Amino acid sequence: MEEVSGIYMHCSFNGCQFPRITTVDARVEVRTSMPTGGFSKLHNSKVKWRRNGDAVFHRTCWDMVVKTCRMRNKKRAPFVLSAIEKTLVREALKTAEFHDSLETVGNEASRIADLIKNAKHCVAFTARGFLHLLV
Repeated sequence: MEEVSGIYMHCSFNGCQFPRITTVDARVEVRTSMPTGGFSKLHNSKVKWRRNGDAVFHRTCWDMVVKTCRMRNKKRAPFVLSAIEKTLVREALKTAEFHDSLETVGNEASRIADLIKNAKHCVAFTARGFLHLLV
């Protein structure tokens, strides 16, 4: 996946109103396989795929692309994806890496800290498999 260089990235969804993605925003990084003939063969594509198949989205933009890809009724869809692009999105779904926003991480950390503070007994498992009893 793309390494974050600098302070921000750009959303790969062409319909994004605020294309800048900062490192504190909720984002999704995906990779798809290159279609026959390359990405240059995609006309009016809704996603700006990189040559290697990578794309980065705001979480909300990615959710909208996936929802549109799964819709059966084109009339209800906010935009239309070509059959080729639907295939690319389905392939990219398998590789999606979700990054929570800094705000979400802070809120979850605070929630978990409150659970630990208010617990009579706390059991925690670490990545190494050791059991820690916090009394």
